[in-house]
Amino acid sequence: MNDLSKIPKSDMAEPEKTMVLVLIALFPTLAAGTYIFGARVILLTVICIAACILFELLFCLAAGKVVSVRDSSAAVTGVILAFLLPSGFPYWMAVTGCFFAIFAAKMIFGGLGQNFVNPAAAGYAFLTVCFPEYINSLSFPNVASATGDIAAQSPLMLWALGKAEEMPTYIEMFLGFISGGAGSVCLLTIMIGGIFLIWKKVISPLMPVAFLLAVVGTALLIPGEDPLFHLLAGSTFIGAFFLAGDSSTTPAGKTGKIVFGIFAGVLAMGIRMSGMNIDGVIFAILLMNMITPYIDIMDKRIEKLASQRKKGDAI
Repeated sequence: MNDLSKIPKSDMAEPEKTMVLVLIALFPTLAAGTYIFGARVILLTVICIAACILFELLFCLAAGKVVSVRDSSAAVTGVILAFLLPSGFPYWMAVTGCFFAIFAAKMIFGGLGQNFVNPAAAGYAFLTVCFPEYINSLSFPNVASATGDIAAQSPLMLWALGKAEEMPTYIEMFLGFISGGAGSVCLLTIMIGGIFLIWKKVISPLMPVAFLLAVVGTALLIPGEDPLFHLLAGSTFIGAFFLAGDSSTTPAGKTGKIVFGIFAGVLAMGIRMSGMNIDGVIFAILLMNMITPYIDIMDKRIEKLASQRKKGDAI
């Protein structure tokens, strides 16, 4: 997909089918986000989808390329970008993020499967740099009664401020009864969607599992930090299944996927602990996207050495 966008060679004949599966996997989270934050989540998502499709269409027409919007990868980018944003995020700002995601992070490199960074993650990073006050202006959930009067602050914000006594419970964080991204708070539906993609062989389980274990393992090594909290907080789950699972911008080999996941998880925790970014997941994945070609080279060399060793043993 585009946010899992380099389709495996066996699936290249049916990219539309793959994108439809991704959209199906995202639907439960859209429903959950709408229940938690209201109908504005649907409108924000629709606007992002429309903007991404329009920008990709305009690029294709201007560049004289075959129109590629039928593969639905632009729609996937729009949905995931909308999910990362607060539900109250200004629409026009979201559209600028869609423009950056499609033009600067996808189409300029050749389109579907050729992008070297995840478009939705790149769009979110762009908006974080340009409009940080709006990115951090979270909406108050309709189910705020489950978390009290502190629901307008995300768990990571409370953690950064040292307000441990105001933290929501693990169950509330897992079900999404907290403030955060429009589609990144309900971990239950994100996990269901991720398992669906693994079942349909759209993504490999190696990457998300390695990423999640790395987040937990790194938190365990930091004195005073709660591993389960960091697993449930922020964009950890949506990053693991829908961003780190992007086969266009992550290593192709099994060893490479594990290496990518581990380093991305460690880096996400490092950024989170440094205070440079309250979440860290999106920027960690983007940084790892940039070194994916080198991981692929390492992976191929390891496979070659293993193959040579097997031949030597056979002799």
